[in-house]
Amino acid sequence: MSVDPRNAPAEGLRYALNFRTLAKEEKMMNIMKRLWKEEEGQDLLEYALLIVLVVLVAAAAINPLGQAIANVYTSANTCIGGGACVGT
Repeated sequence: MSVDPRNAPAEGLRYALNFRTLAKEEKMMNIMKRLWKEEEGQDLLEYALLIVLVVLVAAAAINPLGQAIANVYTSANTCIGGGACVGT
């Protein structure tokens, strides 16, 4: 099968782009295989999962904690302003 000379640059460009894509995929696959085999990759994954867990717990605690702090400041403001002090 011969390539039409008028399409040769386009065919070469398609080959080059396909080669670059395959090279990137091969590099990524090699990195993933190496991380799967090496313990450093597993440790890294464990630390990442631990960080995600800490962030999720912190995000879940922010709203109730913020509301509790707001209630304390509101109560203090009412008390200072001459209103009825609650809890004294």
